Amino acid sequence: MRLAIVTDEIAPDPARAIRLGLQWGIRDFELRKVWDRRVPDLERPDLERLLSFRADEGVRYTALSPGLFKQPLQHPDTRRDLTERLPRTLEMATLLGVEKIIAFGFPRASDDPPDAPEAIASHLRQAAELTASAGLLLCLEPERGFWCSTGAESARTVRAAGHPALRINWDPGNCAAAGERPYPDGYEAVRGLVAHVHVKDYRPGAGGGLGRWVAPGDGVVDWQGQIAALVADGAVPYLTIETHFGPAIEASRLCVERVRAYLRACGAAA
Repeated sequence: MRLAIVTDEIAPDPARAIRLGLQWGIRDFELRKVWDRRVPDLERPDLERLLSFRADEGVRYTALSPGLFKQPLQHPDTRRDLTERLPRTLEMATLLGVEKIIAFGFPRASDDPPDAPEAIASHLRQAAELTASAGLLLCLEPERGFWCSTGAESARTVRAAGHPALRINWDPGNCAAAGERPYPDGYEAVRGLVAHVHVKDYRPGAGGGLGRWVAPGDGVVDWQGQIAALVADGAVPYLTIETHFGPAIEASRLCVERVRAYLRACGAAA
């Protein structure tokens, strides 16, 4: 199984991030914030530079994370995400040879309508239809405080949307922060729906207070068991490190070493 990493977890400059990733034996990179902009808000020269990295270094871009549906359901940007941001993201993905787009499941808000779960499934279904028309997959990422904050909630929403191009970006760290035991409980809920995986770990605060992000193995996620299950299931061809703590370069390198050790332990060394 290969390793990937989100470039801005190493450095804002993707050239530096890719150079360091290559030194660590990584050729697969997820794009989220590039230089000072979040995808797809890049100028043509920026896209040309990303294309040159791919051509010159032989790297692969695995996913784009444009922040879709990170606003409340009733917010005007919800419609704009469908009509403007997602189409531009798909154009960028096609240009860069990216297969997956990451989306979220709407933060809970006081003005959410009673039928919010049905409305969210409908929005995601529309987004999946548009994504499928470009031959790509839309991957729903669970996040604390959202309607889709755990594996169980994310799986329920994906099944309600009922579109084959809508899958799950499995993020056990986010689910742990939301109070779920991500492995084995959350993973059992999403099993068979996972198309992308983010690797980070979470350590709760004292007395159940706000916690912090830590290297895999230093938090509450059973990453050894989770990675072994992902390998056994053949769920994904690569694991994407999303460091989330600093200092960025040293922390990311530590995460790479930890995940490689877990892969070696289950006979799937990267």
